[in-house]
Amino acid sequence: MTAFGPGVASRAQATRSLEVAERLRQEVLQGVIKPGARLRQSEVAARFGVSTTPVREAFATLSQEGLMRRDANRGVVVFEPSVHELRETYEIRLELEPLATRLATPRLADVDIDMLDAIITEMHETTDPIRRDRLNRELHAQIYAKADRPRLSGIIDQLRDASAVYLRFLSQAASSGSGYRAEADTEHRKITAALRRRDAVAAGEAVREHLAHSQKHIEAVIGAGAVGLR
Repeated sequence: MTAFGPGVASRAQATRSLEVAERLRQEVLQGVIKPGARLRQSEVAARFGVSTTPVREAFATLSQEGLMRRDANRGVVVFEPSVHELRETYEIRLELEPLATRLATPRLADVDIDMLDAIITEMHETTDPIRRDRLNRELHAQIYAKADRPRLSGIIDQLRDASAVYLRFLSQAASSGSGYRAEADTEHRKITAALRRRDAVAAGEAVREHLAHSQKHIEAVIGAGAVGLR
């Protein structure tokens, strides 16, 4: 009989955790698991045919992503979208992110913009929604960092953190062929084209338009029935 070392067992455990997290992620994003639903480790473990350990680790992963939260009285609860929270967050982002872009424009060298275009190309080519989300975050972060306004960048980071879970729903819809991906890629190219011309006003306006379209698509996706808005 072949004996497997602890390293093999550990890798297998990690793989099971990732698989459980992905299955739960898709069920939340697709509305199979409803907003506000309470999940029990033992029930999920029995349904997926695994022990409670990978389920617990999957809960932790999805809590970090904002798709679940721990409630003192209800255990693990599925994220409940809030239209008020979404709109308030975007109202502020629509003011601050164009400002950061305008400030960054004269500070971006051609090589910086080349890197931004490379990120956009990678976003276009990837089929992984999570990878695309991370690249999108990196793209905007690199622009805003050049504004050289640490407090402004910090506030924007907080707002983008608050928006991240909503963008997951949008990414899921985009991966299913909603047309948003192509639109977003075009908008990103419009931003970098304005940056390359060193047109701060146009770059800021391009960011504003991109954010406004993102908000519109998120509300459409969430309101379409996959999940409910409060």
